[in-house]
Amino acid sequence: LKRRLEASVACQGQECSSPPVRVVQVGEGFYAFVPPTCVHFFFANGKIVTTSRWNFNEQISCRNREVAHARVACCNRGCTDTPSWYMRNTLYASCENATTTYPSLFTKKCNQDAAFSNNKFCQLTCWKGGLGYEGDDCSAGAFSSWLACDAENYTGETYAHAEAQCASLGMEVCNRTTMVCDANWDVWTPTDCAPEVDFDFAGKVMWEYKSSRPVNKFSVAWSGEAPTSQQACASPCTLSASSCKCPIEVGLQPVFAEAPSGGEALAK
Repeated sequence: LKRRLEASVACQGQECSSPPVRVVQVGEGFYAFVPPTCVHFFFANGKIVTTSRWNFNEQISCRNREVAHARVACCNRGCTDTPSWYMRNTLYASCENATTTYPSLFTKKCNQDAAFSNNKFCQLTCWKGGLGYEGDDCSAGAFSSWLACDAENYTGETYAHAEAQCASLGMEVCNRTTMVCDANWDVWTPTDCAPEVDFDFAGKVMWEYKSSRPVNKFSVAWSGEAPTSQQACASPCTLSASSCKCPIEVGLQPVFAEAPSGGEALAK
């Protein structure tokens, strides 16, 4: 028995902060969600995906925002208030009580110290004391975040779902490390990215969504002549010994207004 929803149904309460629903009960019956049939293009404009807990700015890749590649990590615009190792383990001081336990925070540290500035120790307290780090705005108060930690079989969601889920919590997609799960999940970030392609001088291309995972080259249809020499590799492209790497922007346009017949599809 199949039923098709004619419109999206808004989430309510705890539903908005739960992993996507795959099975629902209506009366005495259970319904499994069947995603609509879709096609994902090999090249796509993307968003940066990274790891939630460790190496946040290192283990990154550019992934298609329309595909369920990563988990949802949500943050507000607040500031953290993390003490330095010395404060925490030697003085047993926190940022909140630094006025009495570590007054040097306001005379020698905060934005007056390179190590504090690089790590943004006591970010909120320093900002409140008029010694905020460059670019900081802590008017939203203390930092808070949310990440689904308890769904082992949950592989991820599209970026649009991540945005909607964070908005339902009054938050945004995180652009920083989310230290709320013991596991190191792949998560979306709000950073746009353009895929980079390598083309050789025989006109074949290769896409690297991670520098450590190149894929096979394949032929494409060029709108003009395929580049056949190193002179074709101009800025912003970069030249290597046998190929040219270039950022690309993906544009989409419909070929048919409705589902074509087999002959119509082949004719295109």
